[in-house]
Amino acid sequence: MIEKKDTLYLNYYIATGEFGGINEGLVIYKSNDEIRAKSVRYNNDSYGMVLNIDTIIDFYERNKNNYLIIKEEWILSKEQQDYITKVLYEIKTRSVEENVFSNASEHYAILTNNESHVFIDRTGKWNKFLEIKKALYIEQTPRKL
Repeated sequence: MIEKKDTLYLNYYIATGEFGGINEGLVIYKSNDEIRAKSVRYNNDSYGMVLNIDTIIDFYERNKNNYLIIKEEWILSKEQQDYITKVLYEIKTRSVEENVFSNASEHYAILTNNESHVFIDRTGKWNKFLEIKKALYIEQTPRKL
C-alpha cells in the first residue's frame, strides 16, 4: 500500500447542504515498519470549484499541509490496512464523472508521489466516507443542513 518514504493521501469531500461541505482525509505513511495514519480536516474547502480530475488534484496538492487533526496518529491494524486497500481499489475502479455541476456532489481523491485517482460521486449517495470513519474509529461530526 505504501512505498518506502511515500505518503498516501485519501481525501474526500462531504457535502453538507446546498451551499457547502467539508474536505477531510487520511494521511497514511510508513514509520518504523508500521503503517500509521492520521485523520484530518482541511482548513480550505473545495466547494464551488469545477469538478474535474485536475482541479480536485490541484486543490489537495495545494492544501496537503493545511489541515486540523481530527484523530491523532495511530498504527493501522491489519484489518484496517485491508479495509483501506479495499477502499482504494473501489475508488480506482470507479469511473470518473468530470465537469459535474451539482450541489450534492461529493468526491474522493487518492494521491501519492507516483499516482493520483479521483472519483466524483455526482449523486452524493455513495457515502463511503461514513464507512471509512466507522471502520477506522474516527468520530463522525453530524452533517449540518
